Amino acid sequence: MQPIRWLVVLCLVCATPPASLQSEEPSSFDSRAARAIDQLLSDHFNPDEPGATIIVVRDGETVFRGAYGLANMELQVAMEPDMVLRIASLSKQFTATGILILAETGQLSLDDTLEKHLPEYPTHGHRITIRHLLNHTSGIPDIYANPQWQDVKRDDLPPDAVIALFEDEPLEFPPGEQFKYVNSGYFLLGQIIEAVTGKTYEQFLQKNIFEPLGMETTQTEPVYRIIPRRASGYNFVEGEFIRCGFLNMDHIQGPGNLRSTVDDLAKWDAALYTERLLPAASLEMMWTPNTLANGESTHYGFGMGIGELEGHRMIAHRGNINGFDAYGLRLPDSRIYVALLMNHGNPEVGSGDLTKRVAKLLLDDVR
Repeated sequence: MQPIRWLVVLCLVCATPPASLQSEEPSSFDSRAARAIDQLLSDHFNPDEPGATIIVVRDGETVFRGAYGLANMELQVAMEPDMVLRIASLSKQFTATGILILAETGQLSLDDTLEKHLPEYPTHGHRITIRHLLNHTSGIPDIYANPQWQDVKRDDLPPDAVIALFEDEPLEFPPGEQFKYVNSGYFLLGQIIEAVTGKTYEQFLQKNIFEPLGMETTQTEPVYRIIPRRASGYNFVEGEFIRCGFLNMDHIQGPGNLRSTVDDLAKWDAALYTERLLPAASLEMMWTPNTLANGESTHYGFGMGIGELEGHRMIAHRGNINGFDAYGLRLPDSRIYVALLMNHGNPEVGSGDLTKRVAKLLLDDVR
């Protein structure tokens, strides 16, 4: 059976579209941009291989929303724009927001030491703060680079057993002196949220972020949970796609265990222009680059990377995990947002490169 590629382009007029896909008459900007985006993505995703979902927003209006390829190769199920995919390290910005909410309500301080909230964690004589964890300057080694984790990543482990995989390792540098992107710190941040609130990580995020923003499909991924509209994940190995191996997602609670949709991520981006979750000053900390002790910028804030695209300030992050590749990109001065969620890890089709190329098409369109 020939697989169907689903595509929703809000600026194109379709013959009797479903009610849920109806759109208002588009502007010429939307039409030009949408055609260019569709051509770019059509060239990168084959209809009979794993694919992607995407949303492109400018000035609060959806310019493009679509899906390509297959959500499940075995069943030949086409990808659709509302399907749920792993967002991996895009989860970090939600963890960081949770910590900032607790700081704003006085339940913790960003300069609290790690041992204040997790007293059993050995800091090896160093002062490690929550701020160090947020901006990847703690010196704590990365759990996922530990060969022992590779041996147990499919097992059911309580949080203390996960922490035990890296807590006795010496720090790689004194806190605050270097930047090294690691996941261990965000796992600890997830545990701090639970220790401070008495709620699970998911309960806290649901109540304080997802429910207020109407992000109905964003959730963690417990092992046995049935998740409607969930896309399967694939890896590209020796020239062919294979199913990704099982990974116990509880091991990455905090740094990368969320699933979402491009629609929910667009709601998230829209909220960051408001004070619905946090005051502007707190939000600004998320995309303010940290400065090391030697004065060097890390180009990373709290759960978000900071850079430039075509001379425009860019706030972005990639999420990559077995079987999935995701990228979220904000150009706040132009009010452009692009979220691309892929259900495969094909190094020849990187999420970051494609997302930036899509954003450039919008910038080129208005120049």
